[in-house]
Amino acid sequence: MKKVLSIMSVFLVLFVISACSEHVSQEKEKGDQQPEAEASTVIEEDDTEDDSSSVEQEEYALEDKEEYNQIFGIFLDKEMEDSFRKLVGDDLDIFRVTFQQITPVPTENENLYAFHGYMPGLEGVAEGVVVFDNSGNMWAATTEGENVNMYSTDENEKHHPIIEDWRQSFFSGSEIVYK
Repeated sequence: MKKVLSIMSVFLVLFVISACSEHVSQEKEKGDQQPEAEASTVIEEDDTEDDSSSVEQEEYALEDKEEYNQIFGIFLDKEMEDSFRKLVGDDLDIFRVTFQQITPVPTENENLYAFHGYMPGLEGVAEGVVVFDNSGNMWAATTEGENVNMYSTDENEKHHPIIEDWRQSFFSGSEIVYK
């Protein structure tokens, strides 16, 4: 009889562990769902000797929320907005997140516009600057990790002096990456 009870106890414990494990998995899946982003899996091949290994990474596309679209309000027209999208390419979402709060930067030239953007609570970490003129020239910079990414439509002037002042003031030790 003791043997039967012991076996039943083992089965009961296994059943409880299995049920708990399933419940934890379901809760984890609920917690992993990002309410602000849609997840898509990207598989990147690992170049090691073992060809069977691969690494899965999650990529998230930002929803079209108002706070992520503040940056588009700084441009004078749709053509300028399209030029900016083309300039920053795949890094557009970095600017969308970084420019949740925007302040104009004073300039002495009435045909030059400059804006500083940052993510509230992450000033000094998630920041950027966009400068453009009436002629269609555009310069932009944003932080990405330890780097400052620089973008320019002007091949002769890789970054504008306003952007260099911002970089020197807050991110002088960061590596510059021209994109």
